[in-house]
Amino acid sequence: MKKLLALLLALLLVATVFAGCSNSTTDESSVSESSKESQEDKDSKDEADDSSEEADSGKSSIWLIGDEESAELSLTIQVSATDLPPEEMWFFQYYEEMTGVTMNVNPVLSSDWGEKKSVLIATGDYTDIIWKGGWTSSEIVEYGGDGTFLDLRDYFDYMPNFMREMDMIEDSWSYITTPDGAVYTTCAINPTNWLSSSGDWMWINYKWLEAAGLEKPQTLDEFYNALVAFRDGDMDGDGNADNEIPFSGYFGTSGDSLRTFMLNSFGFDTAGATSFNIALASWDNDAVVYIPLTERYKEYLVYMNKLMEEGLLDRDVFSQDDTQYKAKTAEAICGVIGGSGTQYLDEAHFDHYDRVALKYDKNAEKVVYQPSGISVNSAVITDACKNPALAAKWIDIFYAPEHAYNLQAGPIILEHPDGSLTFVTEGITEDPGVGQLVKVDENGNYVGGYFPGWEASNGELGAWDWLCLEHPANGMFVTTIGEIYYYDLLFAGRSSTYDGSLAEQKNRYENYEDNMNRAEGWTRWHDMEETYEYLSAGYPSISYLNADDQTWVDENKTILEDYVLQMEAKFITGAADIDAEYDAFIEELKKLGAEKYQEIYANAYVK
Repeated sequence: MKKLLALLLALLLVATVFAGCSNSTTDESSVSESSKESQEDKDSKDEADDSSEEADSGKSSIWLIGDEESAELSLTIQVSATDLPPEEMWFFQYYEEMTGVTMNVNPVLSSDWGEKKSVLIATGDYTDIIWKGGWTSSEIVEYGGDGTFLDLRDYFDYMPNFMREMDMIEDSWSYITTPDGAVYTTCAINPTNWLSSSGDWMWINYKWLEAAGLEKPQTLDEFYNALVAFRDGDMDGDGNADNEIPFSGYFGTSGDSLRTFMLNSFGFDTAGATSFNIALASWDNDAVVYIPLTERYKEYLVYMNKLMEEGLLDRDVFSQDDTQYKAKTAEAICGVIGGSGTQYLDEAHFDHYDRVALKYDKNAEKVVYQPSGISVNSAVITDACKNPALAAKWIDIFYAPEHAYNLQAGPIILEHPDGSLTFVTEGITEDPGVGQLVKVDENGNYVGGYFPGWEASNGELGAWDWLCLEHPANGMFVTTIGEIYYYDLLFAGRSSTYDGSLAEQKNRYENYEDNMNRAEGWTRWHDMEETYEYLSAGYPSISYLNADDQTWVDENKTILEDYVLQMEAKFITGAADIDAEYDAFIEELKKLGAEKYQEIYANAYVK
């Protein structure tokens, strides 16, 4: 028995990227050629193992990673208040059956996680695996250094999927390696992405532009002129020119659409997060700058204050949150809106909005931020774990395309032109209404996906909350491999080129029946079309500084950034006078260490 299990483990470790697709009964036309090859490999293994105890138990031997029937692990995840209890999710039931590992799940509300995570560590009351803990760089270094988080390098032999995907991206290991040379956390890996950062997606009502006789604005001056036309022109035609909002959004405490969009428009190559005001100055040979110390930042404040004073910018931008803002913009009373897409607008209006990206003036280049292909902070294994190798193997499953899909959107169910269904990963569920169905054509090529189990009219759950009911996407979404990437690997007929992806999203809008997919297609089509040629990664995601610099940043960053956020709101709303008080603002920033903050990140930057 032990020899057989050792053989099975060896098979797992040498499995290809599509080994995760092994337990399926898909026909010749339902998945890509690589997937079909893996299925054939699996079939031959199953035939060879027919007499094994694992085959007799009905479990797929290639995924039986537990060393014994009683193998257990514990896992902490973040959840929404609307998620089902983990024991009722098909996800955990399925992976317990497939792996032979019982996963004892500790769900924590995302809204409570910020307060609870430090308590869990301090009391030692934590699980074997903590997924998407939102740790700061200093916490990772601290908890790794004291042994709370295990160094994953010791278990890389059990993580072939993760290792393979990391090697797909140049310099990827530098993002997740701490100054002591250790790797304490896995990360999200996205080698294929044609989209800009959803944090700076801004949309302009082109129907209003047409009514005003204007082209889509390209510069800040043209944007201002469009907003004036929206304010004065009774754009909805109801005879009242005072019930439209030219420009709405909101300011949050970390990257948000309105701030990101406007800072990019002023030439700052940044994600725009108020908690990280480091950027590359596109007008100054990409010099590393602390945004509030630049003259361009003052110009940004003057511009935004002008929009506010002239009634062009929603006065609620500093008081409304994302939910309140989206409820307002869903009424289609705004000329320019922010947000990750247009899906929250009703069916009559979502395609009235076109993606807009601005440049500083006619001589400048547009700046559109795109996140790095590596995003730190997925899963950690703690010193509470008695079997770290098993934990590493369990985590690694979700760096295989099918299982990344199951984690984030699954289960994979194909719908053929005749309406018949193929459950790609057999045994998850027989209910086609618990996830995203993927439509394929008569040749088995990908057409698109839609959510048959969600009805917009039910008024109970939004599409996202509905999708997350039965699997842990709320706390584990996009934490392994990227969405576009694993779609390309899993489904035949998908293009891995920009032109092919653009055509696919356009087709999604023009030919799908359900509004959700049409809106998603519209969003991605127009983002790609408008921004792709301008995408840049900005200042890279420096995950770890040296010990002295990290200590200084930990002690001073929050004080600095809170002050910037407070004064930015005052300057824009007019509560503070820019002409009279700006110099004092800069002096206070310098006293608080803004110049040292800039110096630390300038020294850490490597082009």
